[in-house]
Amino acid sequence: AEIERARRKRPNSLDAYDLHLRAMPLAYANTPDASNEALGLLTEALKLDPSYAAAQAHAAWCYEQRYQRGGRDPEDKREAVRHARSVIASTTDDALALAISGFIVGMLTLDYAAAIGAVDRALALNGNSALVLGFATMTEANAGQHDKALEHGMQAIRLSPLDPMNYHPYLGMGFAYFFSGRGEEAVAAAQRAIQVNPTFVVSHALLVASYAQLDKLDAAKRAANRLLDLAPGFTVTMMEQHEFTEPVKVARFGAELRKAGLPN
Repeated sequence: AEIERARRKRPNSLDAYDLHLRAMPLAYANTPDASNEALGLLTEALKLDPSYAAAQAHAAWCYEQRYQRGGRDPEDKREAVRHARSVIASTTDDALALAISGFIVGMLTLDYAAAIGAVDRALALNGNSALVLGFATMTEANAGQHDKALEHGMQAIRLSPLDPMNYHPYLGMGFAYFFSGRGEEAVAAAQRAIQVNPTFVVSHALLVASYAQLDKLDAAKRAANRLLDLAPGFTVTMMEQHEFTEPVKVARFGAELRKAGLPN
């Protein structure tokens, strides 16, 4: 459905449009290798049409993915933020581009005024897009707007219950529950996120921390072992380096991971 929506928002260059469409499945694969391939296509698209908001936003997301899971190169972070802020500063009416860009700015800079502003613009333009709502959910959860995150996450899932990207709203809701002290609901949301995307490590980390928050340490350690089977090099410090929300909250999250016995 989102690809069909993209078809109706063609840029000035049809070649740039074609390159963007080819990059989209790679961007949504959410792996460093796929992100590298997507960036090759998106870079070419932006050479043809530098103001193409959708291509800029997806490039920002791919740079963020590569930064977080592909080596933490500061240049990747700079490029992600540069592209995202360019979209936010533009007059684009592309809701998804704005939602992605708000998420990136919030995630990588903690500038929640700009991030929430972009998300609110996106929702005003298209509040019935499950993808827009999913990115909004994660941004609002990271910004501490837990009630809004839960509202928008549930709305995203109602709109598109079988969406393969639903690990986004489940993950956002899970963090909103976790930081609100609602551990049982955080566990349930993390489990649903894992069902949708079993290979996304952050969802497994959230499940571990949520069990630990409830002092269900046997369950936390079993979840931690599953996480380490998926990502043998995982450490708590590596997770904390994502700096996805305020430092005091990141420290709380890390403390629960350590309580479950994950390596420092």
